[in-house]
Amino acid sequence: MSLLIKTLVLLLLPAEKYSAAFLENHILVRGTAQTSEFKTQVQFYANYYGLENLTIVLVFDQDLPENVNGYTLFERIDSLGVQNAYIRIQSRLDFSQQQIVLAHEMVHVQQYYLGKLIHHAHHHYTWQGKSIANIKKIAYTERAWEQEAFTWEKKLWWAYLQSQEKPENLANAYKPSFSE
Repeated sequence: MSLLIKTLVLLLLPAEKYSAAFLENHILVRGTAQTSEFKTQVQFYANYYGLENLTIVLVFDQDLPENVNGYTLFERIDSLGVQNAYIRIQSRLDFSQQQIVLAHEMVHVQQYYLGKLIHHAHHHYTWQGKSIANIKKIAYTERAWEQEAFTWEKKLWWAYLQSQEKPENLANAYKPSFSE
């Protein structure tokens, strides 16, 4: 929503009505023919986690390093009330794998949104209040935020597929044990 439109909303609507106008998420998907499908999936995860007032940019890109299926950057500018999530996913993956990677990356969006994960600069992060000066010293699969994302990615994807009631997807989908 542009600043002009937000200003008009503030001027024209009663206060009890306009607050919801600022809570919607703005989702932009690029680099795939399945734009609508992925936009729906992003909105499902945002609703699942109660994420509001975010701009989420999802880009499918074949130029990611070979061992990287996806990654997320998060930007919060409190003074402006801005929260942006930038997700890049390897476009060479098959459709189902792209969906699972998106679920994984949306776990990270939720972690950033809640302040559980904070990226300060270069390799410096904070995870649940604990400062980690150099994440390069921790193996990728040993990072607590990655473990959480791996724990939830297929569960979230499965929940999304069920919400869409697509039997052709469900028949071949991973059915997680929610006690994992």
